[in-house]
Amino acid sequence: MVDLWNAQGFRSGLIFGLVAAAALLVIALVASARRSERSLPLAGAVLAAGGLWSISESRNIPSWVVLGLIGVGVAGALTHVQWIPRWCCVVLAVPFAAAIGFRGELVADTWLGVLVTISASGGALLAAEFDHGWRTESAGLTLLGVSVLGVYATVPDTESVAPLVGVVLPLLVLGWPVRFATLGRAGAPAAVALLMWAGAVGAEGRPASIIAAVACLGLLVGSPVGWIVLPRVGERFRRSPRAALMLCLVVSHVVIVLVASRVGGPLSDPEVAATVGALVGLTAVLIGAAFRPPSPAVSRRVSSDFGDGPA
Repeated sequence: MVDLWNAQGFRSGLIFGLVAAAALLVIALVASARRSERSLPLAGAVLAAGGLWSISESRNIPSWVVLGLIGVGVAGALTHVQWIPRWCCVVLAVPFAAAIGFRGELVADTWLGVLVTISASGGALLAAEFDHGWRTESAGLTLLGVSVLGVYATVPDTESVAPLVGVVLPLLVLGWPVRFATLGRAGAPAAVALLMWAGAVGAEGRPASIIAAVACLGLLVGSPVGWIVLPRVGERFRRSPRAALMLCLVVSHVVIVLVASRVGGPLSDPEVAATVGALVGLTAVLIGAAFRPPSPAVSRRVSSDFGDGPA
């Protein structure tokens, strides 16, 4: 914790996060968000904005990254439009994610740029679907906070990730179990895309660690994929007590992130790291399939748009 406290940008991010969390809390209380069971979908946008601001204190952020985050966020917001299939939104997000992966001043390895592009487009929008599906429990914010900590523990250079840790820590108070804020359709993909870029920057000294950083997205991505490829798994768990199901969800995600960061993070061989990352990802899909969102319509539409929709 001493190293984190002294990390450049962490304290700026923490101040930003504290102020933002207090503001969101006041807004939520005034709007009686908890009584109406509607959380404020602003935490993702706050994390993205606060992360950019605090990271900029220690390094120059390429304009392509800012443009890419905006574009990915817009693509995520368009998933709210009923007549636009999810796969169309992913296609729209790819060029902006590519701007982050290939114009974001990262290590000049093609495979790394491709991985960041995939995780900042498809991965980011899947995380937005998870956040929307579990919005009544504010699970997305809690799981993303764990993922941010996992990426911080994974990459060798934490200068660009530490500010995100500072911003997200106060925001975690608004997530599960108090349920005051969610990431939001636009904020979730922007926050995930920024995390992937910051992780890639931090992986410069050990490029293979970005694979483990992507795996730290865990159930945020694994669960929606599970809804698509294993649509019948998890139906029996719907009858489980909601509090117990949420606890199992969070604990499972923590374990997956720990394995990804502690086992895959130290690896320097990209092929070995990819093998470990694939195993972690497969585990996240198999476990995540059991955690269906409270609203069956959410997972059904995701399965339809990504699985049975037009290609």
